[in-house]
Amino acid sequence: HLRADLLLLKLPAAVLRLVETADLVLCNPPFRAVDAAVSPTLLRQAGMPTDWPVLLRQRAEVAFLAHNLRMLKQGGELGMFLPASFMAGHTFEPFREWLLNSLTVEKVVGFPTSAFGGSEAKVFALIARKLTPPPRHRTTLLALAFDGCRNGEIVVSRSDAIARLDAGFHLVRAPKSAELTLGTVGATLTRGWPVKELEATRHTFFHTTDFKEGSERRVFAGLLASRPTAPIAYTGDFLLGRVGRACHTQVLRVQSGA
Repeated sequence: HLRADLLLLKLPAAVLRLVETADLVLCNPPFRAVDAAVSPTLLRQAGMPTDWPVLLRQRAEVAFLAHNLRMLKQGGELGMFLPASFMAGHTFEPFREWLLNSLTVEKVVGFPTSAFGGSEAKVFALIARKLTPPPRHRTTLLALAFDGCRNGEIVVSRSDAIARLDAGFHLVRAPKSAELTLGTVGATLTRGWPVKELEATRHTFFHTTDFKEGSERRVFAGLLASRPTAPIAYTGDFLLGRVGRACHTQVLRVQSGA
């Protein structure tokens, strides 16, 4: 057993002697920012880019990943937990592109929120080999449910994996046979205006904060339908919440009027 702080710029010789000696590395790094940027020397030695944005280079996860890759033999296997931002965040697309170009990413497992006690962080397990990926390599994405059972699995191309390494995202997008969509039934989707613009028109408007639990009926007066550019809901139309944790419960049908 060897105890060392892998966030220190100057590592003990005993750690350095482990370079390219491991067949398998398992890692659960701390998910947090560090005071200083990760050493460019460490990134170069691990074969990682040194020109990423500061946000990416000042993460403890990046330092641990670099150390793990240095310790692995060529062809060795890595199993490492990473936060959702690395696997699915738009800012981290350059990271995923490098990852999928440099390692053979065999599988990414998405864990449910609160999988780790005392934390609600969304966590993913990266399983990869220190090998240049073969042409047209495809990656398996797996989502786990709260009981540990599989919640879905999908195999994606390199380009889709760069977009997001999140099984749930790709499973929703995957074409399904004989599915019924809003487009199929001829529905038209209209996005509401920002609140400031609505307030400027002095019209009565409906906001997500106006949704109430249950089947409560609401009556609105004073809405002017004369403005052709304003998004108006008419009889039979539905109002749907767009953001927020409870948006899937926010559904209202216009029974009469506009």
